[in-house]
This record gives sequence, C-alpha cells and structure tokens, in this order.
Amino acid sequence: MLIKQLEIKGLRSFKNCPAITFSVPNGEEGSGLNILVGANNSGKSTIIEAINYLKSNNNFIPTTAINPDIEKVKINVVTDKNEEICLETINDNSIINFVVGKEIKQSFAPFILSSKRGLPDNMYLNGIEGRDNYAKGLYQNYRKYDLNNQNNFGSRIRKILANKDSFDNVLGKVINPIFDWKIVTNNNNQMNLAFTNKSGQEHSSDGVGDGITNIFNIIDALYDSDSNQTIIIDEPETSLHPFFKERLMDLLIEYSKTKQIIISTHSQYFIDLNVLCNTQASLFRIVKENDDIGTQIFELQEESKKVFRSLLKDLHHPTALSLDAKEVFFLKDNVILVEGQDDVVGYKACIEELKIDINAKFFGWGASGNNNIPKLSRVLNQLGYKKVFAIYDNDVEDKEKKKNELEKMGYMCEFIPTDDIRDKKVNSEIIKIKLLLKEKFSKENKEIFDNIIEPVFNENAKKKEGMLIFGNPIKIKDDYKDYIKNLLERIKEYFEDGNNSESQIKDKLSIDENNIENIRKAEDEIEILVNNNHSIEKCLNRKFKKINFSRMFKNSKLLSVKQLKNNNYWVVYYDEFTFGFQSIISIYTYYKVDLVTKNIVMKKQKIKKYNIPKNM
Repeated sequence: MLIKQLEIKGLRSFKNCPAITFSVPNGEEGSGLNILVGANNSGKSTIIEAINYLKSNNNFIPTTAINPDIEKVKINVVTDKNEEICLETINDNSIINFVVGKEIKQSFAPFILSSKRGLPDNMYLNGIEGRDNYAKGLYQNYRKYDLNNQNNFGSRIRKILANKDSFDNVLGKVINPIFDWKIVTNNNNQMNLAFTNKSGQEHSSDGVGDGITNIFNIIDALYDSDSNQTIIIDEPETSLHPFFKERLMDLLIEYSKTKQIIISTHSQYFIDLNVLCNTQASLFRIVKENDDIGTQIFELQEESKKVFRSLLKDLHHPTALSLDAKEVFFLKDNVILVEGQDDVVGYKACIEELKIDINAKFFGWGASGNNNIPKLSRVLNQLGYKKVFAIYDNDVEDKEKKKNELEKMGYMCEFIPTDDIRDKKVNSEIIKIKLLLKEKFSKENKEIFDNIIEPVFNENAKKKEGMLIFGNPIKIKDDYKDYIKNLLERIKEYFEDGNNSESQIKDKLSIDENNIENIRKAEDEIEILVNNNHSIEKCLNRKFKKINFSRMFKNSKLLSVKQLKNNNYWVVYYDEFTFGFQSIISIYTYYKVDLVTKNIVMKKQKIKKYNIPKNM
C-alpha cells in the first residue's frame, strides 16, 4: 500500500498546510523517489511522525504535539488505490479516533527508519517475524524511540540470516568488498551481531562504526521489500562517508523503480538533479517561517525542472549545479545570486576584507551567466525563498526588464558600475582561433561569420575593466572601495530587515484578512503622503547643495509594513537616487501610521551615500 497524498493539520507546526502529493513508482528508475529538504525544525520529521501515527497502535497523541492554535490533530492519507485512512483527536483531548479506514489501517505498514537508528547491544532469539508485522511494531512513539529496546530486532535478524545471500547482495551494492557478519549467542540466550573487518578482526555491534550500522539498517529496510511497499528513511546520510552516500543514493534510485522511497535529508549527495528533472521523482522544501504561519511546503515544479535540465546540458559550465549549488535546498532563506565563480570568489574576498557580516549564502559558484539569474530566481521563488539579492555586471542587456522581474518576486538586484568584477586582459588565444575560423569560411558564409560568430568571439576576447585586481590577495581598487562597501552594507541591511517586501508581508498575514486590509490602508496613506510631499528632495537639497535631484534617476518602493498594536503600523519607505554609474544616495524613511486618526509621523531617516564628491 503506497501513499499518494498526505494531509496534516494541528500536529506540531502544521496549521493550514495543503496536502502533499507524493510520487509513486511506475517502473522507471527514480519514479517512486520523494525527497524532503529544509532547515532544522521546519517540519520534515513531523511528516514522518504523522505517517507513523497512522500505522502504529497508539491510541493518543501527546498534548505537547498538538498545535495550541488548532487544538485538534487531523491526519489523512489517500493510498495509491484511492483508499482513505483518517484519524482525528477527539474534542479537546489527545485521544485518537479513526474517522475513516480503520479496517484498511491493518494493512498499512510503511517501513519507517528513524534518524535515531542503530543496532541493539543485545537481542533475544525469537521466532522469524514477517516484514509487515515488524514494520508495524517499530516506533510506537516516533520521537522517543529507545535504541536498545528496538522491537523484535532479534526475530528480524533471524529473518535476515535465513536470506543472507539476498541481503549481502544488496549490501554489496553500497559496501564493496563486503565485510563478513554473523550472530553470536551467550548463555542467557541473548544474541549479538559480530562484524569481521578485512584484517580478520571481529567487532560486536557496539564496537562497529555508526556509518556501518546505519547502512545495515537501511539494507534491512530494502532487501526484502515488495512493489507495494513504502520505505521512509529519516536522514539516510547519518555518519556516512561521501563515497557511501553516493552509492547509497544510487541504490535508493534503483529501488524507487518499483518501491515508494521517501527520504528526509540534509545532504547534497541525496539530491540527484538528473533523476529529479528527468523522471516523475519529487522534491519538497519544508519551511517554517515563524510560529504564526507554521509549516509550509513548496514542491519543485516542472518549470524549475526545465531550468535545471538546461543547466545540466551546459557542458561549458560544469559547476553550475555542483554540490555547492545544491546547498541552496537546505538553507532557511537568504540567497545571493551572481553571474559566475569569479564573482563568488571576489565578493567573498571583499566581505572578508571589509569585515561586513552578511547573513546570506552565495548560490554555488554562480549562475553561469547573467541570463541564468532570472531563471534561478524563479526556481527559488517557486521553492518559497523570500530573500534573494542578485548582482549583475554592468554590460548585461535589458537591465530594466531584469530588475522588474526580480522585484515582482520581492527580490532585489544591483548592476555594478564595471563590465566585470575583475580586470580581464585581451585574450590573444581566442583572437587566434577567430582568425583561423575566418579563413575557413567561404564568401557565401561570410555573413554568418560576421553577424553571429565574430561578435561572440569579440565579446569573450575583449579587455574588461573591473573593480578588483585578482592576485594573492585579491585587492579592491581604490576608486571602488566606497562603492563596494556601500553595496555590501545595503545587501546586509536587506537580509537583516526581516520581511521587507510587500508580497512577503501579505503572505505572512494571509490568515488574517482584516490585517491585510489594514496593511493596504497603511500603504495607501504612505503613498499619498510621498506623492504629495517632496520633503525627501528638500532634505537632500539642503544636505547636498550642488546636486540637482530633479534630474537624477529615482527608484522608490515601500519596503515593509509591520503592525505595532491595534491600528498602529510601522512603515519603511526606500528612495534611491543615482547619477552616472557610480554615485548613489539611498534614504530609508521610517513612518508610524495610525489608521483611525490617519496621523502619520516620520520617526527617523537613514541616509547612505556612495561615491559622492566631497565638494557636493
């Protein structure tokens, strides 16, 4: 019996989260694979816990596990046969009542492995127990599993020994050469696992490494599974060397051809983008923004898979989706997108030199080109990321279009004043190749060469001026120190400013329609004030007497709205004035708005400047 859909309400951080639709196997490798990712304490283990309640013999849910805002737990599963199993807690207490599917529950036996798994020190020789009965007996309380009291593990070991060749065949796909193992018994009829290493040294189960015991447990869950089985593994990467992680992931992909595999992971090694993007495998990013909203789930959509497929085919940029890039699936939020690896290296060096602590992570080794930044931004947006800052070189095309696209998603971007982050010399080798190609092209193809091929070569060969000089160490040019410092400080402030976009605030308060309406009113009051009041320009004209602000490019936006109490709101408005490529003045204005009296008070202003001549 496979899980097609799962709905959780009222269990721990789950409040009003939509149902999860899992992938089920269709005979294609990877088709039954489901990957849960997200930061710690986001709700991944709660999903496994919910499934465990449906298959266990528990008759209550601890009151500490019931969300106080919902006061009632409801867990509902729809199977691959469209059968339904649903439990609810009764009234205000924690007693479990199966509303639907009590009979079906008897055959619902997903094999669940907790992250707290291991091998007991001592076990008792019992009869050989079947897989389903063993699986149903595991983890009556998923959160408080006692490793040394694993139910009936002795009988499970005897089952494995009866099929040792089959077990070892699967084990050898991860560990090769395979180690020898056996059971030994003592006079008290207690059983202990013994492992023998390459040198012939024997260890009991309490003397073998945690990684080996982890693999042993996972192979136990896989080797005798049938095509109608769901296998759930919490953190399969526990204590494993990267080599074993890769081989174990290959094994899980193989098994997902005919079995439903659900894993919760914090490891990039268990994110196979080839499988995710070319099969019906699913990835779910689990997010808990705060206690008010609770857990939210964002699935990797087909549009995002299409972006990854195009990057996987780009052989010129093999680092685009490297292990470092996959780290993005595990971040809580706050991502910096740049064009390439030079940018990652350069900006990290600037951050270190200027000692500016930014609460954000770079996406891998860059987006592998400026045209990939909007694409990756859409992927991050679909996965629920609220805070993304993109940095472009100045030579990109369609600046306004790229900027508007990011701002629609609530993100921000910057176009630096130079065509590259670093100085680049004329590439003489590229010029030589271009000249050789030019000789090969006939007169009939001259137009193709002139209009298509030559411009590409010229772009890659030309000299570029940057803000940094790459060496050991990397140096910031004196002319750009102020600009880079200002840029990094603005990025830092962006990531520190809580939930600073209009869409984020509305999303966060979506459960309170009255509050959204009040936010709109506060926004309207500020827009009216700003449009009818030129105090910002007057203030700047007094401070910078030789600058004509009416001729400068101005970018204004409402950054955040936060409820203080009752009908009082705190509003932050942002104005940015630029002229040339290197001069910027930015103003953060903080207002307090009373929606009853419509009284608006400007509480404070922060003015930041970059590369403004001293005589101005």
